[in-house]
Amino acid sequence: MLKPGFRAAIVVCAVISSCRVGGTQESAPRPTPTPAACLRPNLPASVVHPVRGVVSPMAEQQGLYGRVDVVVSLDAASRIVGTRVLRSPAGILNQAAITAAQASLFQTEIRNCRTIASDLIYSVDFPEKITYATTPSGARTISVLADATVTRAADVAHVEARIATIDDSAARAQAKNDAIFEALKAKLRALGIFEPPIRATRSVHGIPSPVSYETPPPRPGEGNGFEAIRDIDVTIDTATSAGEAAVAASSIRSVDVQGIRYTLADYASAYREARDIALKDAELSAQRNVTPRLLQLGAVLRIDAPRTEPGGPPSQFRQFHRWLSPEPPPTAAVPMFEVRATVTVTYAIKP
Repeated sequence: MLKPGFRAAIVVCAVISSCRVGGTQESAPRPTPTPAACLRPNLPASVVHPVRGVVSPMAEQQGLYGRVDVVVSLDAASRIVGTRVLRSPAGILNQAAITAAQASLFQTEIRNCRTIASDLIYSVDFPEKITYATTPSGARTISVLADATVTRAADVAHVEARIATIDDSAARAQAKNDAIFEALKAKLRALGIFEPPIRATRSVHGIPSPVSYETPPPRPGEGNGFEAIRDIDVTIDTATSAGEAAVAASSIRSVDVQGIRYTLADYASAYREARDIALKDAELSAQRNVTPRLLQLGAVLRIDAPRTEPGGPPSQFRQFHRWLSPEPPPTAAVPMFEVRATVTVTYAIKP
């Protein structure tokens, strides 16, 4: 027959999940900490590569212009699954706007580190290109809107990664993180990428125990130990090597490659080239439009053509995110960026 004291010990063991066998207490296993979040856990849907609308000859002859807003529906893989016109100044512009939207590239929404199906509004502008006017003195003028696009390959890439390590003490968690970071730098050195272009920020924080309604929240450092996090940004001047660097980084355990961000650093020269082409096109267009009226193109009265893009290049022209999930490709194709310049030139018209 069991002794009363021994029976009571069995009941307590079942309640608190901790037993004494031969006078020794065996602790319950600690819960597995939640993995570190990705670098950008939440991002709205965005335009990666925009395509401009081409107005139909009929719309141009009728002088129809304006902005068409198209709702683009994306699936979780950023594929276009539907388009519809939300607002339009003229129905004749709708098909050209939808065609431009379907030819563009988009990044769907990222929520809690996961891509989800989402919608965004893509605006397609059809500006008025030719306008005639008469000055207060009676002189006639023609203003021509012209634009040009220059295509350039990305010339700089940034490989973004994170190292997360966990241990019972902050010092050991950081030491593990340092060792993995050194292994990563060694991999990159083998590819000719050395430390100056490697930027990293690090932090250490305590992992709290699961919340209990019967006990107060634990202080930092109590509960499941410590987690050391290091966010890494590797700048690569040769964008074609970005995929290789991402593969090398992801081959190291505990290195989470978040993606590759491409940049067109030589944007200014591409913009100047596009601007010069647009100015030449404006002159040719003005000449074609005054000749049927038996008029002559006079002197240039005004040029609205900024030497640089106001406020810098638009973000969708500068950056391209390739989210690598679950594994980066052996090579990552370098994206091509379209740099656009728009000019308006006003000419005098002579009989």
